[in-house]
Amino acid sequence: EKLQGYPLGPIRDVTINIRQSVEYQMSPHIDPPADGPNSFVLSLSSGAVVTFSPVSSLKKDTERANDDDDFAMRSYTDDDLDLLVPRRAMYTFVGNARYLWTHGIRPPASRIGEEGLETYERWGTWDKVL
Repeated sequence: EKLQGYPLGPIRDVTINIRQSVEYQMSPHIDPPADGPNSFVLSLSSGAVVTFSPVSSLKKDTERANDDDDFAMRSYTDDDLDLLVPRRAMYTFVGNARYLWTHGIRPPASRIGEEGLETYERWGTWDKVL
């Protein structure tokens, strides 16, 4: 019930996203404020690349942030941060990261390879990976 540095109360919300393939995508969003001040995400059987986008940057270029082809190739904004989350890892976001940044999972990158269509996780440049 106590975790030093985090004002924990009763659990308000538990969401389970089952990702059965690399084709998974989650649009950028902010969890409802009623869910509490802390968000904890546990990755169980697969890793993911989670993209955090500042709300202020999304508002500046709404066309890009809503263009599937554009954000698939360049991310939602130039200010995004990509968090590489390995399998069986947990991360948390609180404060400004909880309320002023969205989080989402961009669609995977695909290309035709020697054995047909190959699909890859997507992230930005290494200087933007946490």
